[in-house]
Amino acid sequence: MKPEDFVKQLLPHAYITEQKSGISAIFTLAQAALETGWGNSAPGNMYFGVKWRKSDKCKKQLLRTTEISTKPDLKFPEIISVTPFENKGKQMYRYRVRDWFRAYDSPEESFTDHAQFFIRNKRYTVALEAKVNPVKFAQEVAKAGYATDPDYADKLITTINRVALILQGFIEKDADKPVKEVEGSKPMPEAQKPVETTETDIKRGIWANVLSWIISHLWKW
Repeated sequence: MKPEDFVKQLLPHAYITEQKSGISAIFTLAQAALETGWGNSAPGNMYFGVKWRKSDKCKKQLLRTTEISTKPDLKFPEIISVTPFENKGKQMYRYRVRDWFRAYDSPEESFTDHAQFFIRNKRYTVALEAKVNPVKFAQEVAKAGYATDPDYADKLITTINRVALILQGFIEKDADKPVKEVEGSKPMPEAQKPVETTETDIKRGIWANVLSWIISHLWKW
């Protein structure tokens, strides 16, 4: 899937999720893009690479993945290979494994569960203080240990900027005013709530609220 198609297809889910949870839709889109290779690998509508645990009540699926650790003896359902390497002078191990991940019936279910994953887990309490800022939230989420990749924050921020450029292209194509005329506009006041928009409305092509949201959020970090 092309990045532009990925963003346009999943923007409604990220937008609605932000209205429900307050977590930046730009961050959510970027993380989904990074975790799935712009939608090219999302088995079971798994857009965020959330591991399945025995306490989870959702569906599960066994998938191949890569994990990085300082420990040489981690346990997984299936280990394919373990390769030692150094990163910034520190001994690390790259695991090629198969592990259990959550599975969903729809992208909407995946996006909703992703937001709740952050809200339910105490280790993301500090990160959630920055949830409206995609870059700061990405840094804090990585710091809290969302992924084992030591470069996860940098990769996520790079993807955030790519998503922002794509959204900017949507504005220039569809909005009444080009983005250059609104760059100096003030962010939406905290007390001003966006108009609630259903997924059905957006699928029918009613993009006014979404475009207004993009203008008020783009490059505000």
